[in-house]
Amino acid sequence: MSELLSLNNEREKVLKVLKENPKENGREINRLLLLIRNDYRTILIEHPTLSNTIKKDIDNILWKQCFYKQIEEYRKSIKKTLVVIETEDNLVLVDKAKEHISKLSNAFTKFLNDSTIFYQDLLLHLENNFKSIKPKQVKVDQSNLTTCLLQNIHRCLIRLGDLSRYRVLHSQDNDKDFSESIRYYKRAAFVYPESGNPYNQIAVLSTYINKDFDVMYNYTRSILCELPFNTGSDNLISFFDKTNRLY
Repeated sequence: MSELLSLNNEREKVLKVLKENPKENGREINRLLLLIRNDYRTILIEHPTLSNTIKKDIDNILWKQCFYKQIEEYRKSIKKTLVVIETEDNLVLVDKAKEHISKLSNAFTKFLNDSTIFYQDLLLHLENNFKSIKPKQVKVDQSNLTTCLLQNIHRCLIRLGDLSRYRVLHSQDNDKDFSESIRYYKRAAFVYPESGNPYNQIAVLSTYINKDFDVMYNYTRSILCELPFNTGSDNLISFFDKTNRLY
């Protein structure tokens, strides 16, 4: 496993350089991301306690490096192109922007769908690993394994909830249905109730549909858990500040 980690560290350094010129290096960036993603997946499945052992949050690195950054890049590009469509007077440029946003939108949707399949597959493997542990044979090292597997399953469910949320936000539907995201977040809270992360995510969803009480309740729960969400307090304060300005 140390070899995989070292290899991924080197790949991440190369990736950082390649991203300085993403247009020319797009194919190589995607190739490296796929390798990094698959190796971290292998580590999470085969060595779920490694993050605790080496004090390195592998799940978070996987999410941010291989998924979250790309999601933010897609959203930024789509937003920038929409501004051109809405403000540009040159019809030729507007038509080009519309064509571009159609391609961007299709690519983004495909990326979200592929990412969801990745995390669903990872979740299945982690759950199978958890089920294979025999309760009567649990020792100290296996107890640590159980906790780590639950934490990884919990985070996997959070990622699936986030991906569903992004998919709904990106959709053209006027009626945004976040029920799938909420189901994932509630499952995450059930699996690992010590974490405040699911409640923060539910609060974020509640801001989209203007359910102020749900926002306040879930932000509060996110900071009262045994493992509070790191920006939960700031999020709650920001919500109160915004509410005060409105009323």
